[in-house]
Amino acid sequence: MTNRWSSLSGWQRTRGALRLLSHTVKALSRQGHDAPLIHVGDVPLVDPGARGEVLKVAGDSYKAALNADVIRPDAKAPEYDRSRGGQVEAFHLATALATTASSTRTAPTECLGASVPQMLVGVGRPSLSRGLIDNVRDTLESLLWYMRLERSLPLHHQAPT
Repeated sequence: MTNRWSSLSGWQRTRGALRLLSHTVKALSRQGHDAPLIHVGDVPLVDPGARGEVLKVAGDSYKAALNADVIRPDAKAPEYDRSRGGQVEAFHLATALATTASSTRTAPTECLGASVPQMLVGVGRPSLSRGLIDNVRDTLESLLWYMRLERSLPLHHQAPT
C-alpha cells in the first residue's frame, strides 16, 4: 500500500503506514486473526480507525464504494462470502479481495482496482488454491459495484521498452 499510495498528497509514508498498521493489528487481534502474515486483504475496513486512515488518503467520496462493496454487513462481498460458504466464508475471501482492490488505488479519481498479482499477494495463503482465488475474483468483478481488475497484456505481448 505504501508503494502505491506514496504519490498521493494525503499519504504520510512512515506515519501513515504506522497508524494504519496499528489500527489493523488492534482490530485483527480482537477478531482472533491467527494467520502468520497480515495481507492487504486483511486490513479491517469495518474498523473505524483503519477505515479512517484509508479515507484520509482516498477522500470521503470513497466511502460510498467501501460501503456498497466491503463494509456494511449487507455489502456485496460479505454477502458473497456467506453464500459461498466453505473456505470462501472461513477466510472472508471475497471481502479480502475487495479490500485488496480498494487498497491499491493510486489516484483519488480512480475506480477500485488491482492487478492479478496484487490480488494474489493480497489474499494468498498456502491453504487457498489459486483456482479458488481466481474463481472468487472473477465472480466479484461482475458482482461488485466498484471493484475492477486491472487487465494487462502478458509480458511477451507488451511493447519493448
